[in-house]
Amino acid sequence: MSLRWLVLGCLAACATPAPAPIHPASVRQGTILTEDSVQLAFRVEGDAADTVVVLHGGPGLSGESLRPDLGALAADFTLIFYDQRGSGHSTPITNSSRISVAHHVADLEAVRRHFGLERMVLAGHSWGGGLALHYAAAHPQHTERMLLIDPIPLRRDPYMGQFGRNLRAWMDSTTRVAVSAAARALASTSNPVAACRAYWALFIRGYLADPMGSIPVRGDPCDGTPQTLNNQVYQYTLGPLGAWDWRPDAQKVSAPALILHGEKSPLPVESFREWASMLPKAKLRSIVGSGHFPHAEQPALFIPIARAFLRGDAG
Repeated sequence: MSLRWLVLGCLAACATPAPAPIHPASVRQGTILTEDSVQLAFRVEGDAADTVVVLHGGPGLSGESLRPDLGALAADFTLIFYDQRGSGHSTPITNSSRISVAHHVADLEAVRRHFGLERMVLAGHSWGGGLALHYAAAHPQHTERMLLIDPIPLRRDPYMGQFGRNLRAWMDSTTRVAVSAAARALASTSNPVAACRAYWALFIRGYLADPMGSIPVRGDPCDGTPQTLNNQVYQYTLGPLGAWDWRPDAQKVSAPALILHGEKSPLPVESFREWASMLPKAKLRSIVGSGHFPHAEQPALFIPIARAFLRGDAG
């Protein structure tokens, strides 16, 4: 920064009082404007003194994919859910140069500043765990602790290939054809909400401990605008990374972490063990009878453990 701009910045700061931090509970929903003019939609649940920022998966889903199933935590915490860029009700993005891991980290920092949070407690599901990791490595001074719920593997190979095979292992040939047809319909439909729900009604079963049973997930993976429901956020975020390996990033993280994974998750259990071995202050817990959504499949087991960790009572 040049001396001229530094002086002007100091004069402006001295002339105008800094805005008071926004307590999350005072605003139920709204948008946050990022430095590159992307609007991030957010929703707040609860009004407790302690705040948790929730990071959804995908990349490309939305806060609403988690909110109904984490609602029990709102009795003890103020929960901030936001739609990551290009997703949900945030600004649609069709230019791949405007979505990357670095963009997502900068957006999370914009959320922190918007709500005046000095240090954040983060709860990330699936890809949201990866986002929490990258934020904690970049901003250790602003990261209090991390709850990682069935997180994405720290490295693509060999785990993502195993994950993909496990997701489809329950399908017979008829189901595979139906899923492929639903995916094609989602890519070309004029009614993306209906097409998205038809697709997920089938595909979500591969994530569950019991693919043939009832679907306990109340979160809506199809919450969004017509422009964002068929987004390319996953490809734009992870595609350029190639065979990613985040183990060196994990070793830099100083915040305490708890990895809560489903006993029957389609993600390989070895990937969760690797998280626990790489993070300097991590513990690993398995939720029995659960797949990729332990907070929805086994809430009676998940919620007490999560609540205690988020409070700092256990880890």
